[in-house]
Order: sequence, then C-alpha cells, then structure tokens
Amino acid sequence: MIKRSAAVSALLAAATCAALLPLANPASAGPWDGVRSWETATVKRVVDGDTLIVNDEVTGAESRIRLLGINSPEITTSAHAGQCGGAQARKIMKSLVPVGTRVRLAAVDQASKGKSARPQRVVLAWNPATGEFDQDLAWAMAERGLGVWFTVAKEAAMSSLYREAIAGAQARGVGIWNP
Repeated sequence: MIKRSAAVSALLAAATCAALLPLANPASAGPWDGVRSWETATVKRVVDGDTLIVNDEVTGAESRIRLLGINSPEITTSAHAGQCGGAQARKIMKSLVPVGTRVRLAAVDQASKGKSARPQRVVLAWNPATGEFDQDLAWAMAERGLGVWFTVAKEAAMSSLYREAIAGAQARGVGIWNP
C-alpha cells in the first residue's frame, strides 16, 4: 500500500509540474499575451500596403491604421512619387482585405501611434473558412516580399516572425526582392 501511494503521489507531482511548466517558462508565452487592447473594425479603404482606413464596430469611429511589423513601398500621391512595388503592395492588400472585411486590431499599448499620429496595430483579418481572426496582414505582406522590417520597441511581440517572413521572401526573390 505504501508503494502504491508513493507511486500515485509521484505521478500527481509530475502531472502538476507538467501542467505548471508552461506558466513558469516565459519563453513559451504566446505573442498575444501582452495585448491589452483588442478592437474590432471593418475595412473602409486600403490606402497602401501598410495603411488601412477602418470603422470601429462599436463606436463607428473612423481610424487610419498603420500596420506594425512592416513598412511597405509607398504609392504615388500628389505629395510624392511612389516607390518600386508600391502599387503591387496596395493591390495585394486590397485582395487580402477588400472593403467590408472585418479585422481585429491588437496593441500592447492602446496609445501606440507613429510620427503621423496614426494608431499602430497588429491587424488580423477575419477568415470565413476558420471562423477566426487568424490572417495577420503584416505577416502576409512580408511573406509575399512586399515590405521591409519595421518595429516599435513596446509593440514588438510579432517582430521576429515578421523578420523571418521577410528573410524568406528575400531568399525566394519575391515581391520587392525580385531582381
């Protein structure tokens, strides 16, 4: 009886340790663990490869959102000439999130804004096939070679994944990395 109870105790202790291990290991934390602000919006317009105009689903407020993680080539405007790949980046972004697409905006700091005062967010598009907000737009653009690495220290949760996607696009010679 003592042997059996010692074995059961050892098994319970091992199971408890195994269950608590992910909590004790910060390396196993997910990229969204620090997110303090989740907003859901609808795409009103794609400005370029890294900027969207969205309407908040709760308040209806319109916002110009800057994607975190990448910097896509600029498009031609009345203010400046476009960059190589700018029109392609905009076209691909429009195909990823047509007008009316639901998106989830994530930020560790809701006040995160760039130099042009645009809110900076990780943007996840709604995927009707999975029923989830699981299409990371910055990753999708980086993987297609339509952006260079851009990070903000306090919003760097996905930064290394974007950098890896960009490196993969460079190695494959796609998008702006196509000679």
